[in-house]
Amino acid sequence: MQIVLIIVGAWVVVVLSLFVLQRKMVFPAPPPLPVASSGALELVRFGPESAQGAALWVAPAEGGPVVVHFHGNAEQLAGQAELAALYGRRGIGFLAVEFPGYGPLAEQETSEQAIVDHATAAIRYLREELKIPRERTVLQGRSLGSGAACALAAAGEGARLVLLSPFKSLPDVAAGHYPWVPVRLLLRDRFDNLTRAKRIDIPVVIVHGEIDGIVPYSHGKALAETFPEAELVTIKGAGHNDLLARGGQSVFAKMMSFALGTVQ
Repeated sequence: MQIVLIIVGAWVVVVLSLFVLQRKMVFPAPPPLPVASSGALELVRFGPESAQGAALWVAPAEGGPVVVHFHGNAEQLAGQAELAALYGRRGIGFLAVEFPGYGPLAEQETSEQAIVDHATAAIRYLREELKIPRERTVLQGRSLGSGAACALAAAGEGARLVLLSPFKSLPDVAAGHYPWVPVRLLLRDRFDNLTRAKRIDIPVVIVHGEIDGIVPYSHGKALAETFPEAELVTIKGAGHNDLLARGGQSVFAKMMSFALGTVQ
């Protein structure tokens, strides 16, 4: 009986620790790196001083689309320059939005609501200051960023949606990694992409690695089956962090043509 009590007590301690530390685990921001304007790439600020947002901006060719990109949970704004350059070379604009608590916004608090608020402010900046209309806006999210992109799409923003290694919801991901913890009851931040998918009726492309060990391929497949209009691109042999590297030029070409609204 004593052994059982010890085991139960240890489980309770672990569960309580996970509950207290959950946001550090869900949002493991890397050490902030400096971000500076360079060439066509511009660091822009938006929103009120109390919750100021930051983004990297590359202007599109005349009348071209703009990809609004949200990075993964272990990334930051400083690492998005290469992707920005790839789009820029095709005349596609690029607005990479930083999360509160990451990079130049490291001092801010991170949560689902804070991320969605910053994403919404970024769209407002895109519309009002950069004069890019909805029909030229492509929402794009990688991993954690898929939650921000889906939240905006469900709110009626964007004409197209690209999801890279997306999840059904954060509780679904956590339950897969911690099956012995009641994570569905404990998680404060949900990012329920699967529920939102039912309300998103714009064209969607989902790119997912076949052997993703962080967000299993089954999540991308379930989302593709839930969106009213979605295509699933499977990258064979790819995991979570090597998705675009494994996909290579064919996946980039797919993303570019989708953003441009040309042959898919």
